[in-house]
Amino acid sequence: MKLTHIALFSLALFSLPALAGGHCAKKEAEIEKQISYAKEHNNSHRVRGLETALAEVRAHCTEAGEIKKQQDSRDELANKIRDKQDDIRELREELAEERAELKADIAEAERKGKVDKVAKYQRELAEEEAKTAAKISAKEAEIRALKSELDAR
Repeated sequence: MKLTHIALFSLALFSLPALAGGHCAKKEAEIEKQISYAKEHNNSHRVRGLETALAEVRAHCTEAGEIKKQQDSRDELANKIRDKQDDIRELREELAEERAELKADIAEAERKGKVDKVAKYQRELAEEEAKTAAKISAKEAEIRALKSELDAR
């Protein structure tokens, strides 16, 4: 038990500078913590796997690489947000075109005195506006979720 506490204390002291560092140091510290836990519980298979993971992090992880990964991830989210905003613009443009056509149809039907056609076109217009509003609301919700995720990174 005393040996375990000494090992954990040593690990903590060894990990403090790593925690002050960047992404790679944090990854190393987390893996080392898991190795210590696995050793405490005599899980040799887990220890071997974690030691392999630690070696991989030490061999291949660079601060610049981690920063680039984070930036790429943020850029990808920003692109998704722009795509959703473009989708909303397209939906609004399509609705404007559909609205213009249906209003022209309504005006034509009114001129001809076809009350049933006027009502039909008005229903179509209301349905089209409702469908588009629902699609826009869904896209706006997706944008909010993506922005929230972007802010978290």
